Amino acid sequence: MKTHFIIIVMLVSLLCMAGCEGTPQYSGSSAHWKGYYTVNSNDDVENGRGTLIYKGEKPENIKKVKWSVTDNTSEQSGDGTFTGAISINESSNGAKHQKDEPFHVIIEWDAQKETFDMKLSN
Repeated sequence: MKTHFIIIVMLVSLLCMAGCEGTPQYSGSSAHWKGYYTVNSNDDVENGRGTLIYKGEKPENIKKVKWSVTDNTSEQSGDGTFTGAISINESSNGAKHQKDEPFHVIIEWDAQKETFDMKLSN
């Protein structure tokens, strides 16, 4: 139940961010995972937020997850105990993400590995 609540809250947050006109939104999926990412930027700072969600059966059986998300300017990664969804947050004062460039995702869990791209969806 807690997992479903976390996923619902994250999806609602992403939908609220998606309402911002001109905000690039990215999405993609693999056999067991789906991802969403939104980039907000101004002249000085670029902020990215997203979520990776397990869409397979019995997410409560996943113990450890290792993930990375890369684009043309940066890499974000993490590992640890899986709690229902993975939050991705980044802030940058440097190089900015190229709007048409996808985000490449790699996820490893329970001796499995999947990759997919989150592509511009708006």
